[in-house]
Amino acid sequence: MKDKKGKTIGFKEFMHRWKDGMQNTTPLQQISVIQKGYWILIIGIVLGIVYAVQKGMVWLALVLVGALIINLMGILGNGQKMRMLRSIATQQSAFSNPNTYIQ
Repeated sequence: MKDKKGKTIGFKEFMHRWKDGMQNTTPLQQISVIQKGYWILIIGIVLGIVYAVQKGMVWLALVLVGALIINLMGILGNGQKMRMLRSIATQQSAFSNPNTYIQ
């Protein structure tokens, strides 16, 4: 494996850097990645529903419709968390910069 500078690193060094990077991610970054993952799932589920309907597998289509509903609810809930965390981040940056005016 190579790092960004092209230097070859071993597995232990890679794992150490990966662990440090994961510990430094913010909750907003984590939620954002989860939200993108939901959209990938939604695309897969919709394609699965189309395939199941074409092949006449009604039972599979019904299961996938249920999964679609659950994942859509997850997107809504995750979106609310993202909006809340963005609001908190905006407020924190305003408090750290005294020249910022919050309306």
